[in-house]
Amino acid sequence: MSKLFVVLFAGCMNADHSYTWYYNDLNRFGKLLSTMNGVDAGTLTVLHSDGSRPFRFGTITPKVMAGTVSGLLSTLQSISASATTDDRFIFVASNHGGADGTVSYLWCWDEEPINAARFAQACSGLACRRQAYIFGQCYSGGFIPALAGSKRVILTGADSTSTTNPSNGEEYTEFLMRVADSLDKGERRLAYVFATAKAADAAGDRPQLSDPGGVGSDASLLNGP
Repeated sequence: MSKLFVVLFAGCMNADHSYTWYYNDLNRFGKLLSTMNGVDAGTLTVLHSDGSRPFRFGTITPKVMAGTVSGLLSTLQSISASATTDDRFIFVASNHGGADGTVSYLWCWDEEPINAARFAQACSGLACRRQAYIFGQCYSGGFIPALAGSKRVILTGADSTSTTNPSNGEEYTEFLMRVADSLDKGERRLAYVFATAKAADAAGDRPQLSDPGGVGSDASLLNGP
């Protein structure tokens, strides 16, 4: 069985912007993805805020780190050093996002941003031929041009010029909640998960999908082997 490497990220920027729904998003995705074949404590990493809040997903206690730029880069570097072509990779971001002209970025802890090009460069060493990226932050569609590729399916909650929104009641990020709802119902093909999430949107978001290689139609990305 191949390994499924999971990175859950919410840098949160600073203590004033460490919103409850970011934690809830990561907690929900952690509980979902920890049940997938090939996931264990050694393949599941959470980068959240200052790294002080605990996470536990069933029997799995993941590695928890602060959501800093250095922590994100070192995590991706570590996975790149150990993952094989047969292994699988999924990145989920619930977070603040920003844009400066045509450049989109993720805010990390300590108020440091990482832009789409730098993030894509950090992911370039991943050998996994099945990769998924699920972005819930504002302006997340701006990550698609730098990151898109035949072995990647990318789901974003916004295009490059729009914001995302919390769900009604501010319990989750709207787009990520809809994605998780579809996964909870048993769908494992991420292109279909995206279509369901987009159709269910109740916040006026502008979700985007990139799947040039058809990875999102392959349930084995989540199910294995």
